[in-house]
Amino acid sequence: MKNHFLDFKKLFKKTQDNFFKMPWFFGKHAFLIILFFILIAMALGGLLYYNYVIVEKEVTIKNGQGVIRFRRDVYIKILEKWEDKKQEVIQPGQTEGENSENIENIEKNYKNPFVKSEQIKEN
Repeated sequence: MKNHFLDFKKLFKKTQDNFFKMPWFFGKHAFLIILFFILIAMALGGLLYYNYVIVEKEVTIKNGQGVIRFRRDVYIKILEKWEDKKQEVIQPGQTEGENSENIENIEKNYKNPFVKSEQIKEN
């Protein structure tokens, strides 16, 4: 038989021995290993903080979406459209009660699906 460059039985035996020695190594150097894991956790936390807090603020400022601007002309146009809708609903010859029912149909207050009903009752 030909001698192979890698003897898999010897390689398996070495890895098995190293695998069984690892718990003893971790036990002897527990303090240093805990410090190492704490440093890794701090580094990952710092990277996450940097990506999701610092970089995110820079992106919103560059895009201009961080500032909300009130445009009075658009607001007035919307108010005029709502007044036109109210006037369409109110027809001449209707009593005051019928007018208020039609207006209430337009301006319904819907439940907020993102707020629990308990929070609404508290407020």
